[in-house]
Amino acid sequence: MSHPDELINDIQKGTELKHAETLDKSCPMIEKGATVHQSNRKQLLQEVEQPHNLQHPECTKDRSSPMIEEGAKVGKTERPALLNEIRHVKSPAE
Repeated sequence: MSHPDELINDIQKGTELKHAETLDKSCPMIEKGATVHQSNRKQLLQEVEQPHNLQHPECTKDRSSPMIEEGAKVGKTERPALLNEIRHVKSPAE
């Protein structure tokens, strides 16, 4: 390894970098015609604090549980045997 002073001298000399073309797409996508306006925060908070007449829905359809067909069974996996078979099969290139 070179002497630390030589390394420091090399770093201080610097180097010339090649030009790199870039395409910066990091700016936000704003639709044409979009406008920005100042909101009245105090009025908004007063509105939120007011009592609201919230009603529970009469009927809901909870679709969060998994759909499992009737008669479906869970069995032992064949994956270990499949992986063992794949290990022993030769590729066409061999």
